[in-house]
Amino acid sequence: MFVVRDGERIVGFGHAMPGEVVAVYVDPEHTKQGVGRFILAEGITRARSGHQEAIRLDASLNAREFYKKAGFVEVEQKMVRRNDVFLPIIIMELRDEI
Repeated sequence: MFVVRDGERIVGFGHAMPGEVVAVYVDPEHTKQGVGRFILAEGITRARSGHQEAIRLDASLNAREFYKKAGFVEVEQKMVRRNDVFLPIIIMELRDEI
């Protein structure tokens, strides 16, 4: 897990493990400033460490286009349960480096 700071303020964080980008979060006040792209790039770097196959992630519907622009493709759509609420997600893969 890693954070992105603007001075002393944390403006986003990411989490990755071999083969998977687990989380990309940007403070809503810092969207459209490249923070998300930076977090995703760092997450991909970490996910590729020791892993040679496609990098996977679970995308929310509103993040689909962000990940597509980074080269991810849709693999599967499904519903997941989070705190007794079912949410649609899209499983995406990056097969080549961005």
